[in-house]
Amino acid sequence: KAFSIKNGREQPTFQKKALDTLMHYSWPGNVRELQNLMERLVILCIDDQVTFEDLPDNILSPTSSIEGVGSIQFNEALVDLKFKDAKQEIVTTFERQYLSALLKKHNGNISSAARHAGIDRRTIHRLINELDLPLRKNTVI
Repeated sequence: KAFSIKNGREQPTFQKKALDTLMHYSWPGNVRELQNLMERLVILCIDDQVTFEDLPDNILSPTSSIEGVGSIQFNEALVDLKFKDAKQEIVTTFERQYLSALLKKHNGNISSAARHAGIDRRTIHRLINELDLPLRKNTVI
């Protein structure tokens, strides 16, 4: 509403699909990112309605500066698998991406990463081996 007043525009309505997409976005830039987008949408929307197509690409296909993180998305090919197998595929993808990002954040320090994640460092070692994750040169075991 504030951006509508500021820009002399009617307060837009949001198409359900657009609103659902915004509600499920992780907002890595937090409030500032949300405010900037809302002002942009108020200014650019047609007929005072924000549609799914009005949303920027980074909201529609979120990515992260850490390779792979944020890319766990439902893949239609998973429907060809049994539920248990599809679920395992998603869990494995999550574990690989989470541990890679966690270790990067902690500069390869497994003890620090384990404390941050709230899991035992032996669990991290086991997952690194199971997932065949490469260890960086500076990894502290």
